Amino acid sequence: RRWTVSSAGSLDRLALEHGNHQDLEIKEGMVKVQVKAVGLNFADIFAVQGLYSATPQGKFTPGLEFSGIILNIGENVKP
Repeated sequence: RRWTVSSAGSLDRLALEHGNHQDLEIKEGMVKVQVKAVGLNFADIFAVQGLYSATPQGKFTPGLEFSGIILNIGENVKP
């Protein structure tokens, strides 16, 4: 599961998506993490509302903070 926002502008656009993300390909520079906890903070709420300068365009997953277990590491990932 993951929280997504179809586009910035309102907290009403925040939705919990259910799906299988096990088959995602790990590309160069990527790290696959089994997320155990996520923190939604003030900056995330601003991003959802479209008030944060770094708000992504289009659909995005809010959450600047998370913790979990590293499952796979792509090439050229530096510690």
